[in-house]
Amino acid sequence: LSLHHEARQVRDRRARNLALVVVPDQMARKGACHPARLDAYLEEFAEPTTDSAREWAAAAQCLVTLGSPRVVGPILDTLRPKPETPVAEGDQELRVQVGADPRRVAESLRRAATGGLSQGDLVQSMLARMGPSVVGDVARRLDDPVPAVRQAAAGALGLGGSTHAIRALLDRAGDSDPRVRALVAGQVGNIVCSTQLELEEAFTLAEGLALDPEPEVRLAATRGLVCFAGSRVRELAGRLEQDPDPRVAEAARAL
Repeated sequence: LSLHHEARQVRDRRARNLALVVVPDQMARKGACHPARLDAYLEEFAEPTTDSAREWAAAAQCLVTLGSPRVVGPILDTLRPKPETPVAEGDQELRVQVGADPRRVAESLRRAATGGLSQGDLVQSMLARMGPSVVGDVARRLDDPVPAVRQAAAGALGLGGSTHAIRALLDRAGDSDPRVRALVAGQVGNIVCSTQLELEEAFTLAEGLALDPEPEVRLAATRGLVCFAGSRVRELAGRLEQDPDPRVAEAARAL
């Protein structure tokens, strides 16, 4: 039975990952970053106090440059749902006249300043670029109760792709919590692209997760099988096409 990488999928994944890492760095205004101002950078990033998208992007860049593990939690906290601020009638009128909520305009400008990345993608990029020093702190957020935080933590580890980052994911592949196993399964593509595992090891990981008792884990792993090709993949896909969960079966048929 044959097994090899699906070259186009792996190439496309690597190109996407490169964009997530490189684009924010290229868009940021370069300048001196001072350790003594770490809290100020964090405050500007988490709760922007200026109207300048460039200042916000510069603060994000300095957080990456300084690479302090203690900012991992606050950076991920920006993904937690925020309560909606009630809009007064007068504000409603102004919104109609102006044509846009000023807060949304500011968010759009900040997004443009980092190459158009969503907040989730930007957080993943920042944490991945901060390197091995934050891996332990990021990995601990795989257990966070908020799905967006868990997803970003897993994505940052997969995007980082270092030996320590991939090991942090692999160590949780057999976790008792199916939500954590699903996070690892969702990073199969990044694990393949990291080249930290040999082809056989990576496929064995994906296969085990694709046959997990929990449907969410099987679904995530099945989608990750696009990075593999060969008769062993086709055989596994044939089994998964009979999966009792229709989403898993559909994903297998798409391989």
